Amino acid sequence: MSNRNIFILYITKNSGHHMAARSIERGIKKLDKTVNPMTVDSFRYTNPILERVITKTYLQVIKNTPDIWDYLYDNKGFKDKTEYIRNMVYKFNSEKLKKLIAFKKPELVICTQAFPCGTISDFKRTSGIDLPLVAVVTDFAAHSYWIHDNVDLYIVPTEEVKMSLIERGVYEERIKVLGIPISPYFNGNVSKQETREKLGLSADEPLVLVMGGGQGLGPIKKIVTELDKLDVPLQIAVVTGVNKLLYQNMIRRNNKTKKRVRVYGYVKNIYDLMHVSDILVTKPGGLTTSEALAVGLPMIIINPLPGQEMKNTDYLIRQNVALVASGKKHVSTLVNELLQDSEKLTKMKENAFRLSKPESSLDIAKEVLKYDAQLLHI
Repeated sequence: MSNRNIFILYITKNSGHHMAARSIERGIKKLDKTVNPMTVDSFRYTNPILERVITKTYLQVIKNTPDIWDYLYDNKGFKDKTEYIRNMVYKFNSEKLKKLIAFKKPELVICTQAFPCGTISDFKRTSGIDLPLVAVVTDFAAHSYWIHDNVDLYIVPTEEVKMSLIERGVYEERIKVLGIPISPYFNGNVSKQETREKLGLSADEPLVLVMGGGQGLGPIKKIVTELDKLDVPLQIAVVTGVNKLLYQNMIRRNNKTKKRVRVYGYVKNIYDLMHVSDILVTKPGGLTTSEALAVGLPMIIINPLPGQEMKNTDYLIRQNVALVASGKKHVSTLVNELLQDSEKLTKMKENAFRLSKPESSLDIAKEVLKYDAQLLHI
């Protein structure tokens, strides 16, 4: 049998949406060799200039004026007022995607971000082509921009998200609770001692992992400075993502710290670092926090953005797997408290394991392939 194509659409390289798409891709490839999953940065493919402008603007807004993002996020009034503009962008993007779809002839499209989901939904409406569309929600809340009439299947992380979609008019039978897709490597066994030695870390001291998402955002330098002042024994691993300036700065400062500090840029083995860490200090992206849950890693959340990150934070706090720091000094206070309260730290780990879905990418791949097979009657 010749290979059958499935599109997996995301936006923004090195983002959580991208990592989710790649995880689903790996899951499908593992389960069915006759299927060819193809990940596509849909916005960059259809409109690379506008993609760069929007990405730059987004980063500036969340960094300098987060209140604006808070207003825009899940604002039904703003969504209704901008529907005409959004439909124009959908239409423009649909024309280019239409050529790609005609050439590659995918049997099914999966979207790990709301914008390409809207584009494909609009394409289905205007073209009359019945192309199955699967929306994979990659945060612990689903905003209104996910809601489209032409989505055939929603895959969501929790029962709470499922209920919120039902309340907004999505049919229950179109929703599956399977988790946020993460790499299958998070479900493997890792030798803590061997992995720490490989990473240049002490096998004995508690390890605090500090991250700022793929973009390396947040007061990471100041957090490390405050952690370095603590009297308790610990070591620090810092992941700067694609933030090269931060990476270089941290490397220059490395020989000035009292504690052992290891600095990493954009890493492909984040599962190794998470497996051997004791506490994670992070921004609460859906992918990062799902990965932490998969390895039972308690979290301290710093500077959550209004919108999806605040929603993620609310969920994680309710589930007793994370604490929120009010600032860089508060981070070190919370780390100190957790390292000296083994009972609380253990309870947070247990709660994280309880919520985790380490096989999410395979479960999602199974559901997608099953759905595809039902449509093809095979």
